[in-house]
Amino acid sequence: MEEIDTQCIDSPHTLYTLAFFKGLGCDLRTSTVMEQAYIVKNQWHDINIHLSKCTFEQTPKHLVRGMVFRHLTLSLPRCNQHQLELLNKKVVERVLRALGVIYAKTLVIEGVSENATDMLIQSSGGVAEPSNALAASTDTEHKESAPRLTRVETNCLELNNMTDALVSWFFGYLDVSDREFSLVLHNAHGITNLQVLDCFDPKGLTSLHCWGMDALTSIDCALLREQKVWGNFKLQGTKRLVGASMETLQGITAMNWNFLRVPADLWRAIATKAPRGFVVGELGLTVDFTQEFDPFWDVWYRERTSLKTLKLNLVNRYNKPKSKSTFTKILQWIDSTFRDVVQATIFKLNIQSPLLFPSYRFICIEPYLPTLRSLYCRFAIRHTLHLYSAKSTLWIAPDAYHIWQSGSLNEEMKEVCRQIVLSIDAPTPTPFLPPQSPEPNPVCFVCCISLSMINQLDPHKRPIYIGIVCKKGAMACQPCLNNLAATKQATNEALHCPCCNSEIVDTRANGIIFLAAPYTPRFIISHLDPNTN
Repeated sequence: MEEIDTQCIDSPHTLYTLAFFKGLGCDLRTSTVMEQAYIVKNQWHDINIHLSKCTFEQTPKHLVRGMVFRHLTLSLPRCNQHQLELLNKKVVERVLRALGVIYAKTLVIEGVSENATDMLIQSSGGVAEPSNALAASTDTEHKESAPRLTRVETNCLELNNMTDALVSWFFGYLDVSDREFSLVLHNAHGITNLQVLDCFDPKGLTSLHCWGMDALTSIDCALLREQKVWGNFKLQGTKRLVGASMETLQGITAMNWNFLRVPADLWRAIATKAPRGFVVGELGLTVDFTQEFDPFWDVWYRERTSLKTLKLNLVNRYNKPKSKSTFTKILQWIDSTFRDVVQATIFKLNIQSPLLFPSYRFICIEPYLPTLRSLYCRFAIRHTLHLYSAKSTLWIAPDAYHIWQSGSLNEEMKEVCRQIVLSIDAPTPTPFLPPQSPEPNPVCFVCCISLSMINQLDPHKRPIYIGIVCKKGAMACQPCLNNLAATKQATNEALHCPCCNSEIVDTRANGIIFLAAPYTPRFIISHLDPNTN
């Protein structure tokens, strides 16, 4: 939504508007000019219109038009009997008609108790049940069943604690036909089917986020079928098996997504129908890590989804028999289901196995997921593993190179790796060991500065490390290698050694050799800040 200047609104309805909001406990921003009060256009504090406090007589026919709210809430809280008697269709309609157009960065509609919902339904003569039919004609009839009293222009529309009947009732009065915005449903415990959203027709949704929908069993709706949700779809907090029709699945897989978060069963249905070229930027999956759900890891799909970031949450919410699947099995499933994965996060993996040995701090998964550059595994609250690759650069302090070159650190390097690097399906990797005939005075393959020249530099100008990038001992100084890596990353190109063409992998976990004290070399594996030169 375009920004509107913080100027005042000249309107004959100013006094009535101020009195109306004052009665609701809200003070609008005003400016006084020549003893005349004007309402400021931009209302950058939270405003809550408690509809249960409104009466027909106290609500003016017209309110000042053009106010822009940062955060506006239309609230129908849990009511006592007296408030219920005041809460009826005519009052709500009068408020919506008086508002006319709602300009709000965020518009929140707070739901009501079941009694209050019943009162609204009875006063409005009933609310039509959402049809189970998928025909477009049915959708159109439902959308046109009520007059649109209020046009809504917002970036984000949130529905909190809403029943399906109340969603249908409210949406019947809101005109969003020419708008694009984000729609959030919070704690809609009674909604069983997203078809309830068919009662309104936005131009499109930049995101659809459904959270805390315990009773949901189907995501079928025109918005997904007709590809009107663009980029982001999040479905969290479900407790039942959630499905979708063939038409809805086709609508989902016909689009590329910036972000998807769906239950595991729903993802299985999506992936089964996904065509070649289906792309997801980030996928969040919650999987029941139980024996009952173990067949999930055996499914191989016809096409692998192109995915950049995977967030996998493995849970056992009902203390069922734990899964017998191994970590290797999970990696194999990821490798067979997705391609192009760059980042992966695995949470709450509770496997009683050597994986839980506390000495491990890094994990090497080669040959799986060759494009992966970041892996974060949280096995327990205080036990996490980060990705390490045998192709990672070995950083050596310039004055410690001769010690690495001599081979005297080889056994220490191997032992450190055995202690802290967990290797999956392969021998424990080690950083680059010196070749049979190492170069005593290597030269940076980028700027051609030699090691001896580096050691002669002023300590304040000397690179902290030089990098060994391949088994043959090819070297680059740290500033050059960092710049080269940044250039390749900007163009999404892989970085290769110019001497042997082997890939240079950056997982932010590297072997490092330095002098802890004069003539006392030390080898560690750690995260090295790429900006350190």
